[in-house]
Amino acid sequence: MSDEEQEQTIAEDLVVTKYKMGGDIANQALRLVVEAAKPGISVLSLCDKGDAYIMAETGKVFKKEKDMKKGRSHPINSGFTMSVE
Repeated sequence: MSDEEQEQTIAEDLVVTKYKMGGDIANQALRLVVEAAKPGISVLSLCDKGDAYIMAETGKVFKKEKDMKKGRSHPINSGFTMSVE
């Protein structure tokens, strides 16, 4: 692996910034989903709402870096569990 291709680590400020931005987007998506959760709203529609928000927001950042993969690591509904009492 050449110096140019060396993997970036959290020792670099830009990497930390990217993780922080990702966390901020994820937290806001969760807030959005919680606010939208009302009786009669399907879990699937809530998951879709959260996924759409994440995709829209990640598409807005680091536009100059064309090769950067952006989006979600996995859909919200893949890890979503709900307790019904």
